Amino acid sequence: SSESEPSGRPSVANPSKRKGTSWENRVRDFWRWQGVVNCERMAQNGKNDRGDLTGFGPGITVECKNTREFSPAKWMDELEAEMRNAKSDIGWVQFPRRGRPTQYGPCLIAPEVLALLLREAGRIPDREETA
Repeated sequence: SSESEPSGRPSVANPSKRKGTSWENRVRDFWRWQGVVNCERMAQNGKNDRGDLTGFGPGITVECKNTREFSPAKWMDELEAEMRNAKSDIGWVQFPRRGRPTQYGPCLIAPEVLALLLREAGRIPDREETA
């Protein structure tokens, strides 16, 4: 019999995977605390992967990274592929800030996605209004 996480998934034996899983759980718990009550870790789907967390609603992809190497270009390439797989228009990479709580961990987001969020929040005008 193999050990399982509370989610029913098999436990992770690889130390790097365990570190990543732990970070995904911390990020999931942060978003639940923020009110995304259905936030859950997603099963990995290889080249068809759609991100690490679900529960935000359609069109949102979250990629969690907890690696020794800081690779923002590589991470953004992975996020963009996952966003295409999920047909998302909003997505970000969330990674830890060493020695700080989860809520202080930075997020990588494409300027195009940031502009979309700012428009939806009414903080910048629609493109048509500026033309």
